[in-house]
Amino acid sequence: MKKVLMLFIVLLGIAFILSGCSDNAANEIKIGIVSDIHGNPDAEKLKGADFILIAGDYANVTLDIEPYAKLGIPVYVIPGNHETKEDYYNEIEDMHERYLPVIDIHGKAVDLPGFNIVGLGGYYDKDYIVENGFLLNDSDYENAREMLFSFMSQDEPIIFLTHSPPFSDTKMDYVPNVGNVGDKKIADLMNDNQLSNIINVCGHIHEGKGISAEYKSGYSINSATITELITIKK
Repeated sequence: MKKVLMLFIVLLGIAFILSGCSDNAANEIKIGIVSDIHGNPDAEKLKGADFILIAGDYANVTLDIEPYAKLGIPVYVIPGNHETKEDYYNEIEDMHERYLPVIDIHGKAVDLPGFNIVGLGGYYDKDYIVENGFLLNDSDYENAREMLFSFMSQDEPIIFLTHSPPFSDTKMDYVPNVGNVGDKKIADLMNDNQLSNIINVCGHIHEGKGISAEYKSGYSINSATITELITIKK
């Protein structure tokens, strides 16, 4: 009960912070996007962001995320395919106690002023998951769809934070000599006719860093190994 109350207090505080963000452009949100840090954080580049999204894969969860947490703005994180469940949850809980705005959003959703966030960390291919890692199953995708669909009546942007990019016919998820290796079930969500206004921030495929792709419900941008500041309209 104590943890639930603390999470509520934190999210209430974050909602207050974000309700006043971007005073000079009330209808815009500045988002720092990061993925596949692998021991090379570059938090200074994200000064001026309203909040930060980190799409998984850390050399060390604490050392990779802490520089962003020290910026004093909300940091939403998910696991990738390199983290074990025990290490990830223990380190995120420890950081959450020291830096309240560090929030694990894997399998969760947050309703914030003017936009929403849905998180789906982990990976679909067991051959690329560490032991006791975050292997996705059908219920994970169905849960994500339910959360995405629950926000449709608000007619607001939904940021869908995933580790894997959705499958595409672009270079966003293309690996040389292998082909397109994106997640087909995430692609199904991005092409769902009942969903709209979705911005998918993903990572994992380093070769596709900075490349985006369009889908029926929105678009996806691969933030693997990069640290960028993007702007979206509420």
